[in-house]
Amino acid sequence: MKRTLLILLMLFSSNQVSANSYFHPKWSPDGSQIAFYGYVGKTPDIFVVDVKTGKVVNVTQTKDNWEIEPRWIDDNALVIASGANMKKIRMTQLNIGTNKQALMTGHVELQLFIASSENPGEMLVNWKKNQHWGFYQMNRDGSNVKPITSIPGIFVHQVFLGQKLALATLQDNIVLIGLDGKIVRYLVKNTNKQESPHLSSDRTKLLYLSTVNAQRDIYLKNLTTGKVQRLTNDETSKYSPQFSPQNDYFVFAGVEKDKIDILAMDLSGKVIGNFTKDSH
Repeated sequence: MKRTLLILLMLFSSNQVSANSYFHPKWSPDGSQIAFYGYVGKTPDIFVVDVKTGKVVNVTQTKDNWEIEPRWIDDNALVIASGANMKKIRMTQLNIGTNKQALMTGHVELQLFIASSENPGEMLVNWKKNQHWGFYQMNRDGSNVKPITSIPGIFVHQVFLGQKLALATLQDNIVLIGLDGKIVRYLVKNTNKQESPHLSSDRTKLLYLSTVNAQRDIYLKNLTTGKVQRLTNDETSKYSPQFSPQNDYFVFAGVEKDKIDILAMDLSGKVIGNFTKDSH
């Protein structure tokens, strides 16, 4: 824990790449890297930061092309949404070592990779069809599509293959569903608008965004005791809180000095690091 905090505090003074806004951080499976997308020009690129060194690398650097929503398929590759514009976004695999992209599916509707399936060559995706999100399984080339659930509007955020569970939002509720598509448990009910949930790896703690009186803040719920803690209380933008692999802190996209950066916060609500701090 102390070593982790020391690394994060060092990031405050490090010289990072300049950018206006960064969004949607995602940890690599081994916890050594965080991927996110950011705007360095008119269109977004994919970035990866080394957690130990704080080095940030733009791994796409494409001009006039959209690359958003990175998800790790393994420690060396991401699945991203990539295209000439938002209407032409396609699911693409991005190799971190070579920075090369390879089209995975040719479906015209928006698809977002969630995780690999238990079956080799298959994947689990959120797919927006007819204006509604759904949870699907398909081959990595987009063939052999199978709906996992018939519940309309469900959006999956995490998958726990060993437990055959998925964390999802449904009509402002946060729910656990089985990989058979059935709702297992309501974790947070829709008293307010709930977004971007993330479970700790031991599934005992839940981070999420909740909007109360038009103000969106980060909340932490202990799923054993039911206690809810409000970690932020301000009107700034916040996105995508994500537990560290050790569950001792989390990262999120948040405002610091009028810019949206990838910040680190401990479980008491104190900001302890900035992965994308630059000269602005």
